Amino acid sequence: MLLAIKQGLKPLKKEVIMEKITPFFKKPPKNTQSKKKVESDNEMLFRIAKKMGICFVIILMFDTLIDLSLSLSDVIFHLVHLGIEVLEYSIEIILEYFFHISTHQSEAITANFILLILLYAAYHLCLIFPTFCKRLKRTLHAIALKYLRCHKCKWRSATVPYKIKWICAHSIGISLLVLLM
Repeated sequence: MLLAIKQGLKPLKKEVIMEKITPFFKKPPKNTQSKKKVESDNEMLFRIAKKMGICFVIILMFDTLIDLSLSLSDVIFHLVHLGIEVLEYSIEIILEYFFHISTHQSEAITANFILLILLYAAYHLCLIFPTFCKRLKRTLHAIALKYLRCHKCKWRSATVPYKIKWICAHSIGISLLVLLM
């Protein structure tokens, strides 16, 4: 590309596109440590207060949150069902038009075809499911160990006054949550 620029030629479009795209595919360095290793007392107290406030709101609005999530899932299921019905009806109309068959015959063909697809998918899911479960279990275990290891290191490296303040802040927050409920 430099040769093309030196000669006054326009660079190829593919080269320009590749130069713009390649930074997105570079992996970030794995061991990026946070610039800030120790948080101040005010930041720690604010973080704990925010956590307790979120717990308080979730506890107070638990029934509402469950109702909202159930109604949202109901709307999503209805939209998916409507989409499936539109697709099924379109296939039935196409079958009736091209093969000159009755409505009952097109419904039977569509139902049998969908049943075959579902059986094929179920067979392959049964083959994949045990390995997926093992991989998921391994991944969750690794995440939990990493989380515990990280917090153990943070706790061990913390000073005694910080630990006392942390324990007191959590104790007061939990006490207020219990008393306000």
